[in-house]
Amino acid sequence: MEKTQKMFSLEGKVIVITGATGVLGEGFVKGVTEMGGKAVLIGRNKEI
Repeated sequence: MEKTQKMFSLEGKVIVITGATGVLGEGFVKGVTEMGGKAVLIGRNKEI
């Protein structure tokens, strides 16, 4: 399991998420940050 976690680790990565203010985008943002990545959000609404 540890090998798989390292393979899919987002530590030190910056992910650009379009549609971040929608339901799916919000889920992606949560997942990315929980896995140690940083997220750049792009969406039509100012608030998430």
